[in-house]
Amino acid sequence: MASCSKEVPTVNSSSLDLADNALVREWYDLSLQLIPKCNGYSEPIAARSLTYISYAMYESLIFGLPSYNSLQLRADGLKTTLPQPDHQKEYNWAIVANEATAFVVYNMYLPSGNNILKVDELKNNFNLKYSSGLTTEVVSNSVELGKSIGRAIYKYSLTDGQNEAFLYNYPDDYVLTSGPGQWIPSSPDYEPKPMLPYWGNVRPTINDNLQISLSKDLQYSTSPNSTIYAEALEVYNLSQNLTTDQKESLEYWNRYMDSHATALCHNMLLTIQLVKEQQLDLPKTLELMVRMSFAMHDAYVATWNVKYKMNLLRVSTYIKQNISRFYIPEMASMPVPEFVSESAVIYSLSSEILAATFGHRFPYMDYTQKDRKDLRSKQRYFESFEQMSKEAAYSDIYAGVHFRSSIDAGYDLGFDIAQHLIKFPLTSK
Repeated sequence: MASCSKEVPTVNSSSLDLADNALVREWYDLSLQLIPKCNGYSEPIAARSLTYISYAMYESLIFGLPSYNSLQLRADGLKTTLPQPDHQKEYNWAIVANEATAFVVYNMYLPSGNNILKVDELKNNFNLKYSSGLTTEVVSNSVELGKSIGRAIYKYSLTDGQNEAFLYNYPDDYVLTSGPGQWIPSSPDYEPKPMLPYWGNVRPTINDNLQISLSKDLQYSTSPNSTIYAEALEVYNLSQNLTTDQKESLEYWNRYMDSHATALCHNMLLTIQLVKEQQLDLPKTLELMVRMSFAMHDAYVATWNVKYKMNLLRVSTYIKQNISRFYIPEMASMPVPEFVSESAVIYSLSSEILAATFGHRFPYMDYTQKDRKDLRSKQRYFESFEQMSKEAAYSDIYAGVHFRSSIDAGYDLGFDIAQHLIKFPLTSK
C-alpha cells in the first residue's frame, strides 16, 4: 500500500505551528454548527459533508507534515487528482489549508442561508492570523493553491451523485416491500416513507468493497417462544416502567430534542472538546478528526445497506401488533428499517477511535450538551468511552426504539469499522 502512495513534494514554506490545533478544531466546530441550519441534512448526509471537508483539510495540511501520505491513490472513495504546489513558489501551509477547507465548507453548507457568512468570517480571521509577517506574494500563492485544492475536492464530491440528497430524503420512486415483518411507518410520528433508502449504495470513503459481517441476526416470528418476541417483550416491560431519572437520561441521548444529541454530532462535539482540553497537537488532531469523519460516513453507508436489505419492522410496531396495540414508545424512531441500530454503530466506532487516541481507561466530563435548554443536567461524567457508548446505544431499549439484537449487532459492526479505519495507515512511519 505504501508503494503506491502519492509522495508529497518538498516545497519552500513557512513551518506549521504543530502545537496549535485551532485551525482544525474550529473548522469542524463551525461545520457542526451549520449542519442543523441546513434543512434535510440528516445524519448520513451530514457525515458525507464532513468526509469531503476532512479530505480538503488533510490533503492541504500534509504539505507541511512530511510523515503523512496523500490519500489520492490509496482511498477508493477519494480517488482524484489534486493540484500540487509549484516548486518555484513559497507557501504558508496553514493559509493553504484554511482556503481549501473554507471552499469546501462553504459549498457543503450553502443551504444554511445567511449562516454561511460565518464561513468567510472564520476564513478571514485565520488568514489574518497566519499572514502576519508574510510577503504579499506568499499569501497570494497560498490562497490560490488552497482554493484550487478546495475547488477540485468539491468538484470530485459531485461525482458521488449525493450533492442534492438533502432535497430527496424520501424519494418518490422507492417502492416499499410489504408482508409480515416488513418495515412500515412507526409510531408516534408515522413518517410515511423511509429515509434515504438508496444510501447503502453510496460510495464509501476508504474501501469500496468493505465487507459487512454481522454478529447477530433477528428473524421475524409471531411465536411467543421466538427470540424476536422475547426481545420485544423486554422492550415493552422496560419502557413501560421508567423512573424519572431514567426518563431524564433518555432525554440526554434523544436526537429529536436537540441536534447536539444525534449520534454524529454528540461524538464529533466530544472529540472537539477533548482535543482542546488535552491540548492535542496539530497532526494528532488532524488524524483523529479525519478518522472519525471517514469512519462515520462509511458506517452510515454500511448500516443503511443492512437496514434496507433486511427491511425489518421497528420494535414499537412489533409490540403494537403482537403485545399491546396501545403501545407508544418513549422516543420516536428514525424513519428507517430496524436492523441494525445506527446509533449503536456510531457510538461504538467513536468509542474505539477515541480510545485509540486517549486510552481505554480515560475518565472525562461530557460537556457537549451544555447549550441545551431542555435538560436539567447538562453534563455527564464517564469513566471511559465504552461506558458512554454502551449507555447511549442500549438506552434505545428503554426508549422503545430498538430490539436488543439490533443494538448488539450494530455495536459489533461499529467496532469492525473502527478497527478498519484505525489500521488504515496515514503516515509512512
